[in-house]
Amino acid sequence: MLYKEWIKTRWFYAVALLTTFALCGYVLLNINRLVSLKGAAHLWEVAMFRDAIFIDMLRYVPLLVGIVAAVVQFVPELVHKRLKLTMHLPRGYVRSVMEMLLFGFGCLALLFCGNLVMLLLGLQTFFANEIVGTLFLLPCRGIWQAWRRTYLLLGFVLNRFGADGFSTS
Repeated sequence: MLYKEWIKTRWFYAVALLTTFALCGYVLLNINRLVSLKGAAHLWEVAMFRDAIFIDMLRYVPLLVGIVAAVVQFVPELVHKRLKLTMHLPRGYVRSVMEMLLFGFGCLALLFCGNLVMLLLGLQTFFANEIVGTLFLLPCRGIWQAWRRTYLLLGFVLNRFGADGFSTS
């Protein structure tokens, strides 16, 4: 099942990796340009006293990449009626769909962890650790809340429909 998902989405994840790394590099180049024009002291002052977030350009990138990943992963299944074939495998409906979802989630998590490491290493060349931590505090809190809500929704769905699949009676 995981191999099937990989075959279906490998080109999307390659393009997403290149695109998101290019956007992270562009943000770091913009910060480098600001440092050369205004000086590092000015950027530190703006970051500390005006609460400027220099990575605003990347705010909606995870959302857009996630939506496109969902479309790339599930639309071929629905259009070619492969999802119906998948549901006839000797396993539960929920298990099959959960494996698909977890595959997509894992690939996106790896992709965005790579972006996070790139940004952290790049920003540490310009800012102190305290400022870098402040820059990432708000997005990390939002990600934690989204994961918590997803976990609660997943728990509700599995509790409602059972772990063996949807009941037909």
